[in-house]
Amino acid sequence: MDFDGADDLLDAGSGASLDNNHTLTYSAWIKPDTLGGANAGFVMAKDSGFKKRFLLNASNQFAMRVVRDTTSASAQGATDTITLGSWQYMVVTYNETDGIKIYKNGTEIAYTSNDIGTGATTDDATDNFVIGAFSAASQQFDGSIDEVRVSSINRSSDWRNTEYNNQNSPSTFYTLGSEISYGVLLPHAPSSITHIARKDNIVGY
Repeated sequence: MDFDGADDLLDAGSGASLDNNHTLTYSAWIKPDTLGGANAGFVMAKDSGFKKRFLLNASNQFAMRVVRDTTSASAQGATDTITLGSWQYMVVTYNETDGIKIYKNGTEIAYTSNDIGTGATTDDATDNFVIGAFSAASQQFDGSIDEVRVSSINRSSDWRNTEYNNQNSPSTFYTLGSEISYGVLLPHAPSSITHIARKDNIVGY
């Protein structure tokens, strides 16, 4: 999906599978042309009060925030983590114990800040899940977003690396061995057939 950085967004609504995930994984392939609206284009968000948001930030940084009832969980990547004009595979995980982790192309990024936050994850059942903007008039993503996935679990390193390697270079993701030839296999014929006469006059073999 190509987003123009002006007024494009995809509103996925607020289905039960998207609501109130206290543990989650967001993932997507992104190719940002610029940092987007206000130099902070949103990749995806479950958000009317900034409750869950994954976005680009100034100085080519990734950022993620999850609102909790006492203090929010938030993470901001190191400067120049984003590569403008190139595809990159981004995965964000969150849970209330470990906070937020951000991965680029299978590897966890460095952070300038990362706070776990405290309190229960704030209810977001009334908020729609939006891709490519915070709203139609604010912080639009400028570039392409593909293969968006939302999970209500923290995906493992094996899952993250498989997803990246499978789509980054399908031709080298797996190898096939040499073909093995077999002779013709014929069904085994029984050596004898036993006739059974039953007392209810039903005959079987």
